[in-house]
Parts: sequence; structure tokens; C-alpha cells
Amino acid sequence: MKKFELTGNNLSKSFIRNRFIFRDISISLTNSKMISIGGENGSGKTTMLKILSGIIPPTSGQVTLNIDGKLIPKDKISESIGFVSPYLILYEEFSPIEHLQLFAKFHALTFDMDWAIGMLKSFNLEKRRNDQIKTFSSGMKQRVKYLVALQHKPDLLFLDEPFTNLDKAGIDRVIEIAQNQRDIGGGVIIASNDEREKALCSETVILTA
Repeated sequence: MKKFELTGNNLSKSFIRNRFIFRDISISLTNSKMISIGGENGSGKTTMLKILSGIIPPTSGQVTLNIDGKLIPKDKISESIGFVSPYLILYEEFSPIEHLQLFAKFHALTFDMDWAIGMLKSFNLEKRRNDQIKTFSSGMKQRVKYLVALQHKPDLLFLDEPFTNLDKAGIDRVIEIAQNQRDIGGGVIIASNDEREKALCSETVILTA
């Protein structure tokens, strides 16, 4: 695993002038670290993940990612991150395998069928690998999102309310994934107020305005 440091310095976000959802928040994620982001409903937990991954800019403050001593351009930060969130949309007409093939092509990856089948098995989806996503339950769709997020073997894993829609077997698998990410030297940020999810982390950042 490459040595990395993701840093957010004095981050603030306002969608309406002079009305901040959070203000002056700093966070640092390094190898083998798991951090939870908490706060009241509407405090901006999902927004913070989007800012840290370079999807949207902060109103003030700065996000930097250094990997092996090199500063990653802001528009490339997301390439080092696997992102799972309930709001992410899957292509309803595609199957899990087609999603992974499309994602591999989009990121110039060599599609690894053996890896895909192994991961589908681990999420109990192998028998549905060629079925359209529109036939899946919400929990099954959530599992597919993990496959897509992990395919490029990201250094950093961002999980927004990661247990959403999952049964006990799915939750156990997500815990295993998060802990494995930490154990191999990766980093994890979990945005949640769920005590089970927060308990996985050694540090908590609370968002306040």
C-alpha cells in the first residue's frame, strides 16, 4: 500500500450566503486509520465526504492528498477513493457484471473476471451476476455499490451510512471490508451517527456550524 495523507484544513461549507452547515473543520486521514464523521441530521456529513473526495469544493478551506510524497491534482483525488453511499445511482438495465465491466473501462482498468466472481460470491450475489439491477432489492443494490467501489483497489474508502439496507450478513461483510482496508494500510472514513458504525473507528470528527 502506498503511503498517503489526505488533509482537509479549516473546511467550511455554505450553500446559502452566510449560512454555514459546518465551519472550520479539519481532518487528516493517513495509512491504517479509520475516522468517523458525525453530527446532527443536516450537519453535512455526506457533503463533507463529497468535499474530501473532490466532488464538490468547500466554501473555504483546502483539501490535499499526498501519495508517496507527491501532491495529487484536485481533479484526480477521486481516483484514489472508493465511495459508497445510499444516494449513488446504479444503471437499472445493467447487471452487476456489466457495471464492473463499464467501471473498469471508464477507469482504464483490466477487467478481472476472477476477482469479480469472488467478490460476488462474498456478497452472495453470484447467482444474480447477469440479472438486471432493476430486479434487485435495495439491500442487493447496496452490495453492488461495494463491488464497484472496491474494483480499482482504492487507497481510501469513504462509506456514507454503510449499513443502510443491509441484513446481518451484509453488515458483517462490510465490517470485514472496512477492517481489511485498515489492516492492509488503507484508510477509511465513515459518515454516520450509527453507534455500530462509529465503533469501528478510532477517531470521530463532529461537524458543527
